[in-house]
Amino acid sequence: MSHMLSIKAASCKLSCGLKEGSGFFVSLDHVLTAKHNLDHGNEINGEGYGGEIFSLELVDTDDDTDMVLLKIQGAYKSGTFLHICSLEPIAGISWESFGHPKTVNGRTIGETLSGSIKDFANGVNSHDTILNVEGYNVTSSVYHGFSGSPVVDFYGNAIGMLRFSGNNSLDAVSIKKAGSFLERNGIIVKKDYLLDFGEYACNCFSGFEETPKRMCAIYADRLRSTIEPNDIARDLLGRLYYPHTKGDLNEIISFLKNNPEINQGLWKGWLELLSYLSMVTSSRPDFNNITVTLTAEKFTKLFGIKRETAADTIDVNLNFFWTQGTAYLNIISDYLHNKLLEGIENNTCYIFNSADPHFGRRGPKANFKENIVFDISGGEDAGFHIVKEMNFGVLSLNELSQQVLECDSIASARPKIEQLFIDALQHD
Repeated sequence: MSHMLSIKAASCKLSCGLKEGSGFFVSLDHVLTAKHNLDHGNEINGEGYGGEIFSLELVDTDDDTDMVLLKIQGAYKSGTFLHICSLEPIAGISWESFGHPKTVNGRTIGETLSGSIKDFANGVNSHDTILNVEGYNVTSSVYHGFSGSPVVDFYGNAIGMLRFSGNNSLDAVSIKKAGSFLERNGIIVKKDYLLDFGEYACNCFSGFEETPKRMCAIYADRLRSTIEPNDIARDLLGRLYYPHTKGDLNEIISFLKNNPEINQGLWKGWLELLSYLSMVTSSRPDFNNITVTLTAEKFTKLFGIKRETAADTIDVNLNFFWTQGTAYLNIISDYLHNKLLEGIENNTCYIFNSADPHFGRRGPKANFKENIVFDISGGEDAGFHIVKEMNFGVLSLNELSQQVLECDSIASARPKIEQLFIDALQHD
């Protein structure tokens, strides 16, 4: 998704003495640009995308990043600005920009650039991000004057600033490297999307009444201080999704950061799930082995067998997957067919989520699991006698949410969550 209209509206061209360059608003009256765009001792003048003329003064300089922060003199305020994010620059992340190179069009109406991150080198140089550019031509393209332009990702956040053209690439300095400089000057810097669940919390528990929403939000806020999306991505990698994908951590992160809708839905779902599980006293956030422990009473209810001591418990293992599909019954049928062929774990519940708001609102019909086992085994006469012993279940996140949104206290929510897992394991 392109954010070019917003980028243009937040950009400006600058002139200072004999030097010209580009900049962008990071607040209604602050502009970020490159230090080498300024001719020391001369007035700094700016022109907004709509033709607004204004003067600026120097606020602060950061020699380590070649960045300067400017402030408008007078009453003029920009109509918009770019949010900035301390994103980890990963190879493959797409970007776009707008600036004012020293061409006829560049200094009058501006020009656009786009590409992907080629490499990240956190060293002694001011720049730390190397960018591939679509249509780059080292001999005929003019990049002088783009310095100070924003590097904007698919979320519409500025994640860096262009500095100069290199050999078949452009070089930029990341907001991550400049974060402390900006924050000490009162500029808000958002965390990397995979380092803070706060990016997704505001969209959680949609459709809930005020009381259950507030109840769930309490648990979500607690989780935000102890768990990061990156923790889950690092542990699960391609098992975050179904169908499962291959790739190392950087490839998984690059995919997520280039697909905002998938990223948003994935982590919103995880925050909701972990919030619900936190209401169950013995749930444990081990992403490779999420479990809910049922007591002897619950064990008896589940299996119809009375345990000898109250200390006897059973762990229900949970696996949570995001899918881009919308046909819930087809997806869980496909998953269980494949899983049964590989070997399925007893007392395991597989939970699925999707961007489709109606995904999994209605569960499978009776004999769903038995029919799948029958399909694979060829019937009981084929020697595959596991139907009664195999205690596994499938749920959607929507089914969990439907149970919780009807509750007005933790005391009422906890047994509903546990019962849902029991029903899923018992369901034929």
